[in-house]
Amino acid sequence: MPARKNSKVVKNKNILKLKKKPLINYTIDKAINCKKINKIIVTSDSNKILNIARDHKKIIKMLRPKKLATNASLIDKTIDYTLKKLKSEKKVIPNIILLLEPTSPLRKIGTINKAIKLLNKNKINSIIPVSKSKSIFGKIKNDVFQSLRKFSTNRHKRSNYYVVNSSIWGCKYDYFIKNKKILSKKPYPILVEFPENLDLNEKNDLEMIKKYI
Repeated sequence: MPARKNSKVVKNKNILKLKKKPLINYTIDKAINCKKINKIIVTSDSNKILNIARDHKKIIKMLRPKKLATNASLIDKTIDYTLKKLKSEKKVIPNIILLLEPTSPLRKIGTINKAIKLLNKNKINSIIPVSKSKSIFGKIKNDVFQSLRKFSTNRHKRSNYYVVNSSIWGCKYDYFIKNKKILSKKPYPILVEFPENLDLNEKNDLEMIKKYI
């Protein structure tokens, strides 16, 4: 569970209080209440965030270097660093890695259980969270809109496409150790729909999440 200090658009979003409860603790509570999760690793570049994060027998709190908490930092690097520290200092080697970002507080325990069940299957190395969409995506070139797919102006006649959200990522431990990345070339899609897929990145997202919390 990565929770870095700096956030540009919504400041201190990981510890922002929603109904008197810090945002990060919504995700922590879901992980605590998931019986299939044995260890919860909360990693941050901020002691303040680690202190605000809920304490529990399942939880290991870990301070990470500032270089792994910049806008340019790759989450795979943070996971790699965390796994090495877990192995050397705590003698913990997991079977499955789940990435639960605090900015998606509405994910359900059922979704976490489904992700674990999928990753326990032999042929699935990683999972990617997706949502259905009938939106029309495209680009503007020389003042002309170019759709990335054929579409109808009648929404009901459009086929579903899928967009990635940030609710839950995961992979097998052995896969990560070998490839140093959480996402395989052929990730298995796990469907996470609204409002569970809401992710706090913009101020408008905050208002929507407040409504559903």
